[in-house]
Amino acid sequence: MLMRRISPQASLTMLVLLLCFLGCEAKETGTSEGETNAKPGVNAEESSEANKPTDLQSKYERARALESQGDFVKAHTMFKEIQNTKADFKDIDTRLDGYGELLAMLTDIKDLETDPASLRATYHVDVANFLMARGTDYYGQAKVYFNLALTLDPMHFGAHRAMASFALQDAQHKVALNFLKKACEIKSDKAAENADAHYQLATIYRTLEAEEGGDLKLALKNAELAVKFGAPEKLDYPRLVAELYFETKQLDKARFLAGKIADMKGATDEDKERVEEYKAP
Repeated sequence: MLMRRISPQASLTMLVLLLCFLGCEAKETGTSEGETNAKPGVNAEESSEANKPTDLQSKYERARALESQGDFVKAHTMFKEIQNTKADFKDIDTRLDGYGELLAMLTDIKDLETDPASLRATYHVDVANFLMARGTDYYGQAKVYFNLALTLDPMHFGAHRAMASFALQDAQHKVALNFLKKACEIKSDKAAENADAHYQLATIYRTLEAEEGGDLKLALKNAELAVKFGAPEKLDYPRLVAELYFETKQLDKARFLAGKIADMKGATDEDKERVEEYKAP
């Protein structure tokens, strides 16, 4: 059977009709080329991706990384962006609490660059203490600010004590020993702080082996200074003195002080038992 040849004009007419038909179908479905189902005025990528938990998590982690680098301004901006999504995400509200005060303190540091070094060191310690109060996540940057304080004022008592505490947390007892020795040389204008520094120093001297710097005589000396500067109700100070008397074979002094402690307000059953222990031959 012979097929009829279609003329060029007829082919063109059929093509036009086909295109018209396809255009009508696209209009009815609302998905013609270049169109999307996004709402007017909303970027399609933003509407579908911006508030996904994985994206918020990524932004949160970047903000935390910025904090660890000390860039609190950028970190604050990113945390606010997460909060503005209205998503109940992690600890975002708690983390932003007090952030304004932190940024204000950092601004003050910049504005006071012409102040005496000792005063600027105190501002750095204030920031470090503020960061410490925010929790362990901020200890790294707190340590940075304590170090900056010591760079500005190597005689800052509080910064030396803080660095000793960081060293103790890392079980770096010899490092802590050196920081505390310096703090005790400098002395605070507050007796209670001096007492606590001497007590910590005595404890380290007692704990370390001799080859690492341990020394019972120096431990006793500092423990006695803790009692001298400390408040009477701080029984831990005389307890340590009594124990060191006993360990250095000064038994009469150990027995006398142990008995005195046992009669003091706040004494425990262990204090009373220690009296009997020290009486033993």
